[in-house]
Amino acid sequence: MEVAAIILPVVLMIGIGKTLKVLRLIDDRVVDGFKAVIANLMLPVTLFNALLTTKFDKESLILTAAVFAALCLILGAGYLLRPLFGKYKTFAPFLAVSFEGGMLGYALYMTIYGPDSLGTVLKFDLANVLFAFTVFLFFIKMAGSGKVEMKKILIDYVRTPAVYGILLGLLGSLTGFGAWFAGTAAYQVYTSTVSTITAPLGALVLLSVGYALQFDREILWSVVKVSLARLLLNGAALAAILFLFRPFFEDRALLVGILLIFAMPGQYITTIYIKDREEQKFASTQLSFYTLFSVAAYILILAFVPR
Repeated sequence: MEVAAIILPVVLMIGIGKTLKVLRLIDDRVVDGFKAVIANLMLPVTLFNALLTTKFDKESLILTAAVFAALCLILGAGYLLRPLFGKYKTFAPFLAVSFEGGMLGYALYMTIYGPDSLGTVLKFDLANVLFAFTVFLFFIKMAGSGKVEMKKILIDYVRTPAVYGILLGLLGSLTGFGAWFAGTAAYQVYTSTVSTITAPLGALVLLSVGYALQFDREILWSVVKVSLARLLLNGAALAAILFLFRPFFEDRALLVGILLIFAMPGQYITTIYIKDREEQKFASTQLSFYTLFSVAAYILILAFVPR
């Protein structure tokens, strides 16, 4: 019953998002507004708050390095597998690597352990964030245009609100300010304010996911091939990390976090860097298809992984 109480609202919100689209009660502009609020306000505040009181130790640094290395290897393997994906080979490697944490994974994790638990996931998902804004961004821009404008990449990077949330949160954590602040009288007012800002995050994310779900039968086989490649490559990387660092995962919250994050689809922003309409449709369909798998994986984790 406890599992159902977590799963049903998630499935319901995704279903409502799809229904709202079918009935034309909301349109792309509304959902773009949701995403703007999430990306520019709710997510940066959530990341800052999670990192502010998170204690980073040797274990965290090891996991960050291991996940970053795994993501680089997955992207390399994706490039080697490009001949399997036919006309969609240009962007297929980018659909096989990295994880959608901010717009899906974090929201799902917080339904299990609450908003204050996100620091547990960020102990290793920082690698994904760093990868997304460096290696991933560099190669996908090169794939899209054949050249890379490093100045523009750096400008885009420093203009990203989530980056400020991460950097300020890390600064507060590493300097000890977060631990000191948590013991002050003002901290209760701060947490109440943060809760008010971030409370709708999960609902808006899931509504947006439901709205974006789409499937095109004409390209479904190619979508399945890329999704299988993603599943196998990420599954192998996850198995290696769990085996090499198994003592770390005696912490069940950490175990659930890494299982969930590795089950997420690729970055939803991938489509932003694709100019060709046919390639865009392919990427959107693959992300939608894999999102359904991610929700199924979330349900299985809840049902079978002890918390």
